[in-house]
Amino acid sequence: MSYSDYEAEIKEAYNKIKKEEHRIPRSKEMPHLSVIIRKYQTWKRFVAIMEEKPYHDNVGVISNEKIISEVQALYHQKGYPPRSSDYSRYSTAQKRFGTWDNILNAANIPHTKIKGSNLTVEELDYLMNQIKSSGEDNFTWHHLRAKHHFPVGAAVKAFGSIKGVRKHYHIEEPILHVTRAELVSAYMTIKRQKSTVSLVAMSHYFNCSKKTMTRLIRENNGGESFSSFQRQMEGVTVK
Repeated sequence: MSYSDYEAEIKEAYNKIKKEEHRIPRSKEMPHLSVIIRKYQTWKRFVAIMEEKPYHDNVGVISNEKIISEVQALYHQKGYPPRSSDYSRYSTAQKRFGTWDNILNAANIPHTKIKGSNLTVEELDYLMNQIKSSGEDNFTWHHLRAKHHFPVGAAVKAFGSIKGVRKHYHIEEPILHVTRAELVSAYMTIKRQKSTVSLVAMSHYFNCSKKTMTRLIRENNGGESFSSFQRQMEGVTVK
C-alpha cells in the first residue's frame, strides 16, 4: 500500500497527539511508520513537512533530492552518464532507488546501457569525440587501446562488430599496403611463435580483417591466394 492510502489516518494521528500533548509526536507513537519512512526517508523530514518548515540534511542523512542533484552534478562534470563507482554515496542511493539505472532515470540523465559492460554508449561517444578533437588520425584498434585506452571491446558489444563501430563514428577503414618482404617477415615471425601460420594469425599480426589480409597477399603474390603463399613459405628454411 502507498502513503496516499494511509495519509488521512497518519495526519489525523499526528495532529491529535500534537493538540492533546502540545508537542511533536514521537515516531513510535505513529501508525504506519514504515509507510511514512518509505515516503519521506527520515522521520525528521516527515516532521518538517508536517510542520511546514524547510528541511535541511543532517550529517549522515541525505534526501532523495540531494542524491539526484549530486548525480546530475557528476554528469555535467564528466560530460557523460556517471558510473555507479563514480558516486561516493552509491550504497545509500541504491537503497533508495533500487538500481543505478533507476537513479539515472530519476536524474533525467539519458543513458544507453551496453549489455555485458558497465559503460554506456554516451560514454563511448564522449571518449571518441575527445580522441577526434585531439587531431588523432590513427584509428587502428591497437593504437586506440594503447594510446587512448579506448574500450574497443565495449564498443564492439555496443555496435555489433568493428565494422559497426567504424560506421557509428564515421571512421573510414585505412587502406593498408605492405611489401612482400614484410609479409614474409610476418609469416616467419608467427611460425617461430606458433609453429602453424593461418590467415587469421596473419590478419591479427597486421591488425586488419581477413578480407584485407587476403587482398594484401594477392597483391604481393601474383594474384595467388594465401594457400599458395603458404606453400611458398614452407619451402623457406627458418634459421
